[in-house]
Amino acid sequence: MGTFMRFSYLLMTILILLGCRSNENNDANSNNSPYGKWEVCDYKDDFGKPTGKKFVRQIVSGTFSNSATISSPLMAYVFLYQYDYNGDYSIDGEIYFDEYDNLVKDWKIFQDASPSEYCKIVDNTNKRVFEKANRYIYFAENGVKDKSYRWIDIFVRYPSKYSVTIKGEHNTMYYFDIDTEKLPEALTAANIKSENPNDR
Repeated sequence: MGTFMRFSYLLMTILILLGCRSNENNDANSNNSPYGKWEVCDYKDDFGKPTGKKFVRQIVSGTFSNSATISSPLMAYVFLYQYDYNGDYSIDGEIYFDEYDNLVKDWKIFQDASPSEYCKIVDNTNKRVFEKANRYIYFAENGVKDKSYRWIDIFVRYPSKYSVTIKGEHNTMYYFDIDTEKLPEALTAANIKSENPNDR
């Protein structure tokens, strides 16, 4: 990959991470925002113009630890967007991890939390624990494996305040808290919908 291509990829990543604003005059960090801590963002075309298609995101701070560091600063970028498979709409998403908060995308997980082999999502308010202990399965609630979830399903179906633990590469552990209470409002504002019964 040439130097120009590397620079273009880095610039595109930085724009994706930073180039989002709340919809209209709503400040995502304001208590008055109907979306809480969620931002409603526009996809841009090659010329930087809004396409009319939107996604939502929340940026949260946390910590990470591995054999080289303990409780170092972390930024987690949580993205949710529309996925259209031949007219069957579902909500998809990714989480990017920026170790040391230096605008470098160090690792990411997809909608099923792969490639992580261990994740835990704890809802202390409602006394629920969702855990994934195998790379190839979804989250199970309170150890009951006959009903499974993606992390997206948990955030969308059960808006609450969660503590999240995710195991990354080289035994790196990521820790962050996220507030999903206003996520349904943000998804509605972004016109992100699901026609997949598994996402309801």
